[in-house]
Amino acid sequence: LGRIDHQVKIRGFRIELGEVENALLTFDGVIQAVAVAIGGAIHAYVVAMDNVVSENPILTHAAKLLPDYMVPSTVTFIEFVPMTMNGKVDVRALPAVVDDSSDKIGTPYQPPGTVLELQLCEIWCRILGKKQVGINDNFFQLGGTSIDAIKVVGAVHEELPITITVSDIFECKTVAAIALRSDGASAGSGLAPIPRTQPHDMLSFGQERSLFIEGLANGTN
Repeated sequence: LGRIDHQVKIRGFRIELGEVENALLTFDGVIQAVAVAIGGAIHAYVVAMDNVVSENPILTHAAKLLPDYMVPSTVTFIEFVPMTMNGKVDVRALPAVVDDSSDKIGTPYQPPGTVLELQLCEIWCRILGKKQVGINDNFFQLGGTSIDAIKVVGAVHEELPITITVSDIFECKTVAAIALRSDGASAGSGLAPIPRTQPHDMLSFGQERSLFIEGLANGTN
């Protein structure tokens, strides 16, 4: 631990991968852990006991011990940690990362339910380059940086009738929490809910906005 080659910089944060590994090792059943930086994200590999069969509990555990930007995006189970002749982890021998889930820590997609949430989600999508953002999605887990947070604050200031700060994003982390903290949301239930004729369908933000506008029009006639 503490080696120069074990320190990486991701999303503007300097990260000691050994700290990530130590957090993973505190999960009951994890025997060995390796954290690597791939494509601007942290990915973990673990050797675990047979009773550990899912990555979700491991990531949930890590999220309680680490800052958001240090929580791995994925956990891959391996039989053993490959080593080089020099006694270092052979990163090139690790299996390819498979990231088949948009959310690994138990927060399924939750669509916006108010105008403010919809507007905030649209801003996050635009700035973070995402096709879809749920109100409970973590800003930093989505790849947001401090620079992105500044951009979000600027966009909100220009486009919405509320004021938020970079600190709000760092403390709240989700659209739902930011909306709740904002003056507009805290004023009560005055924000109109988005009409949904089929609540289980996964609508795009454009479709949700169209439904909302249609609902307003029907309500005023």
